[in-house]
Amino acid sequence: MNGQQCAHEELAVGWAMHSLEPDEEALARDHVPTCPTCQSTVQATQEVLAGIGGAVRQEQPPPHLRARLLEQIEHTPREIAHRSPR
Repeated sequence: MNGQQCAHEELAVGWAMHSLEPDEEALARDHVPTCPTCQSTVQATQEVLAGIGGAVRQEQPPPHLRARLLEQIEHTPREIAHRSPR
């Protein structure tokens, strides 16, 4: 980090984690490219997330799980998703 603070640093963390609401994401998309502090925050957050991902042991699911999951999906009622206007 560069030692500076920005009011949008929390937003930068959320942006790096892909966890923002659409309005927050739009604000971050406009702000982060113009702010060295937030750029540094995004980079540091991504490095931490990559380290966490590499530290987790991958498990193979039991063989019957895929068939059971696909069967449940097949019997789940479908709903039409409506996009909210932006």
